[in-house]
Parts: sequence; structure tokens; C-alpha cells
Amino acid sequence: MARMIRTAFGAVMASVFVFAAAADTPRFVTTTGPTYDEKDFDMYLAGRDARLVVRGDPFGMGNESFDRAVASLLPNRRRGQTTNFTTVPGADAVEGARLVFLFNPASIGNDPCSAKGYKADPRPREITLSAAWCPGSQAAMHLTGYLGGATGVDDAGFRALVAETMLELFPSNNPENFMNEAADE
Repeated sequence: MARMIRTAFGAVMASVFVFAAAADTPRFVTTTGPTYDEKDFDMYLAGRDARLVVRGDPFGMGNESFDRAVASLLPNRRRGQTTNFTTVPGADAVEGARLVFLFNPASIGNDPCSAKGYKADPRPREITLSAAWCPGSQAAMHLTGYLGGATGVDDAGFRALVAETMLELFPSNNPENFMNEAADE
């Protein structure tokens, strides 16, 4: 009897550990629009400033600080070209092209590219990211990412959520096409 209880307890604990690990692993649901082109990154973003629109701050660190932190987590090099993701792009940014990151949206309306109708849904320790690549007025690629738990922008799960979003928004046959310049130093 004691052996059966230990075996059952071991199975329960193993499932708890698997569930806990899964909570810190980002999951994505991606929708590709009819206007998406796999060369979009190179045409619109490579070698220049790129507009990043961030709404929401799930960690309460202040919008400006959170926006900068998100921008710094985005892989910024692809095939040798460096991109500067920023909420205040310079003159070399392509007009109208932008990445939109909406954290914990309660509602985004029908248009993630404009972020009109966005309202935050504060859920402690649970992150939902609605992200879109908008080369114009419509989303060419849209995804929703989920992360069961995060303690801040330095949390490994949150860093993975933001970095993997780029791989989902700009799929490539070679995921090593994306790197973060800071990782190379």
C-alpha cells in the first residue's frame, strides 16, 4: 500500500513539474494575412529605424521604461542587417510600417494595427501578447502569445515570449537569421 501511495505521489509531483514548466513556456497562435511577404523584414525594417508601438505594462514599471525594455529584447539583426526597434523612429523609418505589441488586451477591436479600442486587462502573473506586423493599414501577420507566469522583463519566460514573437511574425526557413546584436558582443 505504501508503495502505491509513493508511486501515485511521484506521478502527481511529476505532472505538477511539467505543468509548472509549461506555464513559463510561451505558446503562440499565428494568423498570416493575404498581404504577408517573407521578404517584408528586409524591405521595410533591415538597416534602419523601425517603429514599435507598445500598449500595456504588465509589470507596473511605467510605460516608457517598459517600452524601452521590450524594444531591447527584440532580436535586431537578420542576415547581417541591424534594425533599431524604437517607439520614436528617425527619418529613415518606412512611413506607416510598424510592429504593434499589445500586452494583456481586454479588447483590441478589429484592428490591431491602429491599436484603437485597446484596453488593458490586468491579470497578475499571466501575460497575453497580441502582436502584429503592419506594413500599412492592415496586419500582414498577427499572433497571440501566451505566458503562464512572469515576474518582470528579466524573467526568462518573458524574454522568450518577446524574442520568439519576432520568429513568428517574420517566419524564415532558417531561425538563425535572427540574432540580437547584444548577444554577439
